[in-house]
Amino acid sequence: MIAAKVDLPLLTMEHSTKTSFNSRMAWLLQAAIVLTFMVMLAGSVVRATGSGMGCPDWPKCFGLLIPPTDVEQVTWHANSDYSQGQMIVRDEALWKANMDFTTAESWDKSQWTVYTRHDYAIFNPVHTWIEYINRLFGALLGLPMLIATGMAFTVMRSRPRLLGGMMLAMFFLGFEAWLGKLLVDGHLIPQQITLHMVGAFALLAVLVNVLRSVKPMGQHSDQSKLRVKVKRWAIAVIVLLAVQVVLGTQVREQIDVLLKTFGVHDSRLAWMGQLDITVLVHRSFSWMLLIASWYLHRAYKAWQPSSPLTLMLLIGFVLIAVLGAMMYYLSIPAVIQPAHLLLTAVTWMIGVDVLVRSWQSTN
Repeated sequence: MIAAKVDLPLLTMEHSTKTSFNSRMAWLLQAAIVLTFMVMLAGSVVRATGSGMGCPDWPKCFGLLIPPTDVEQVTWHANSDYSQGQMIVRDEALWKANMDFTTAESWDKSQWTVYTRHDYAIFNPVHTWIEYINRLFGALLGLPMLIATGMAFTVMRSRPRLLGGMMLAMFFLGFEAWLGKLLVDGHLIPQQITLHMVGAFALLAVLVNVLRSVKPMGQHSDQSKLRVKVKRWAIAVIVLLAVQVVLGTQVREQIDVLLKTFGVHDSRLAWMGQLDITVLVHRSFSWMLLIASWYLHRAYKAWQPSSPLTLMLLIGFVLIAVLGAMMYYLSIPAVIQPAHLLLTAVTWMIGVDVLVRSWQSTN
């Protein structure tokens, strides 16, 4: 009895410490998830406005930490100071300063090197700042993830899966950053854009999974047959949605080609006729998602009657289908594209969360 009285405060303190740790981790992971949404939304705005090459280099922008706001900042001037790596646009090419120097009265080519990683040499301040804001969100996303990973290292012996999850999340974040650089260097290579989107959705799935390992989900009914049914339909929805995302990204790639060919201000009325059969498959695939999400909703409501998760998922898919139809029949209005992607990301998060709940409820 004496030993029990001595150990009880220690157990209480250990539980309190673990709860505090979990709360801090949950806050960081939730912040990372929100910032992931912001990065995806900003990236969609970048693509919808054709701003992907607004910053022609990476990680800086025209060789500067703070991007230029006026064409005069990327134009050669006599008797002006330039820092190493700073870029200017001259003779329809990008030129990079070889060192820190002050220009003379006339152009000295030896002070500059032509930037040859791509041939895009257009300065548009709006595009530049849209792309720069997108990169800022990406940098901000790294902060909570780095802190959370550091915290996971402190409990690596007692909770190795937590560290494994955070290391996997950091891998996907690094992959996204690396691929972002390749996209800029390669002037937005279409296949890499698809990989970039897939990586973002994979990162979101990992973050949701890790969050559910530190944040209590509340009591769940342990009706194994219903739980297994929910898990199966959740897997079906996630697989279908993953395929739908890839199809949608391929359609987006075709639109990017048209955007690059005709320009962001060109009339899009004739664009739909130039897209291949992928857009029809993508449109028809939404019906499969709606049907699967309906069956998931029925199974989940039987298992957890008070939870609104799958109803939110179903409503999300309906809204996505409506926005998709609007893009198809209204000649791809740019303003709808970011909302379409953001809703897709939210439904992906909910679908993964439902799967994780059904998977963990027996643990």
